[in-house]
Amino acid sequence: MARKDIPGGKQGFDGSTDDSVKQFAKPDVRLAGIVVDSDAKLDSGKVSAQLVGQIDGAELKRWKTAPDSTEARAAFQIPAGEAALVVLDPQGNVVMRELGRVPMYKFGVLSEFIGVELSDRDEP
Repeated sequence: MARKDIPGGKQGFDGSTDDSVKQFAKPDVRLAGIVVDSDAKLDSGKVSAQLVGQIDGAELKRWKTAPDSTEARAAFQIPAGEAALVVLDPQGNVVMRELGRVPMYKFGVLSEFIGVELSDRDEP
């Protein structure tokens, strides 16, 4: 995934509104957009966020990154090549696990958990 594939922001996808909507229909783009949009807004004292994989061209300040690995995918039963969102509480319990295209309404759970309004696409 590359920053240039994610609509919004200075280095984001440069297409029409319709093209941007099509981009966000892709699970990996939608989830990467959440990572990029929430990075500067996270309170690292309250939440630890980890991205398995990478977003080329995005300099993440608060999200930690780990290589996409068979072990990481196996731990949460994520098929190879499929995008997923897994949220754990501080005790390691799964709060949310979604594969593929996560419906926007489910991001409310994530938003509440991490304390970041995810519908606000403005950069801080």
